[in-house]
Amino acid sequence: MRDLCYSPTGGTNNDGPNVRQHDGVTPACNPYTRWETNVRGTAAYTIPKIDVLVSTVFQWRAGIEREANYTFTKEQVVWEPGSAFRATAPCPAGATAGQVGCFVDTGAGVTTTEYTVNLLNPGEQYGEGYTIFDVKLGKNLRFANKRVNVGVDIYNLFNNDAIRGYENDLDQADNPNTPVVEQYGQATTLLSPRFVRLSVQFDF
Repeated sequence: MRDLCYSPTGGTNNDGPNVRQHDGVTPACNPYTRWETNVRGTAAYTIPKIDVLVSTVFQWRAGIEREANYTFTKEQVVWEPGSAFRATAPCPAGATAGQVGCFVDTGAGVTTTEYTVNLLNPGEQYGEGYTIFDVKLGKNLRFANKRVNVGVDIYNLFNNDAIRGYENDLDQADNPNTPVVEQYGQATTLLSPRFVRLSVQFDF
């Protein structure tokens, strides 16, 4: 937790509830990172007489943090008085006369004619949490003082398709060329689907 919203000298971090600062280095004057709860549990039981081991692992995980990235061009910017010179500054170095209006990417230490910012403050929005069940079955086969364990592992038993990644580029939402692929908020990555693994272990 870091609170930089109050500035006694009257700088860009003003003491007001509507302040949102996005300068690439200090993404917000009062960033908030929530407590993330992860619940995990396991259980195992050996069925007598048939000597079969049944075990399960349960997990509940919090959703991922969301972003809303928008790329501003130099034409969309109203420069503050202290930075007004950038409106006519050539960018990048050695550019033609028409390439003016220069941003300084303080994080990368380079200059550019467009700049991407996250319009959401840290911790402002998260995706939905999700649950996972994994199951293992194992059968012991004994002979001549030796043992063979034949097992099957089933991951994501109920085939949960929770979202693990989103389209975060806000300026892609109305792209007529790719209206489906590049739409803000669409799922880009899902939880790995259910799959099965077979195993054999020989002890002698």
